[in-house]
Amino acid sequence: MKLFLNLTFILLMAFCFTGCATSPRATDNSYVYVTDQPVPIVISDVILRRLISEYPPAKNRLNLLRSDNVSFDDLLEYKCRFAGYAITDDPNAIQIRYVIDLLENNAGYLSLKSSRGLEFNQLFNTIDYSLAENFTELNKEAVK
Repeated sequence: MKLFLNLTFILLMAFCFTGCATSPRATDNSYVYVTDQPVPIVISDVILRRLISEYPPAKNRLNLLRSDNVSFDDLLEYKCRFAGYAITDDPNAIQIRYVIDLLENNAGYLSLKSSRGLEFNQLFNTIDYSLAENFTELNKEAVK
């Protein structure tokens, strides 16, 4: 009886594996999205990666000095909170200032500074990066 159960189990497994291996879907499809166009990197992700490398989340409080781009400020604050930072208006917290300039010929410039000495500057191609200017509208839709 034990031999019969073992043989049945082995045959079932063999059928399952051959079905997966010989399926036309296994060779025609991929779980990786491939495109000729580069996927835009959101500038807030660049800022967040730099902040995380300098100031570990959950150990530091940030005071994000807001700009005129309210939707971008909201996105940056949301991502910082999601990463584990406490966001506060306390002047003793790490003050974060940033400037994003859009230049000619699809060029942009990011300058990031903190009250504790961090200075980070980067030129970027505006085609490859996104300022996520519609974050506020997208976020409202997600809340509904």
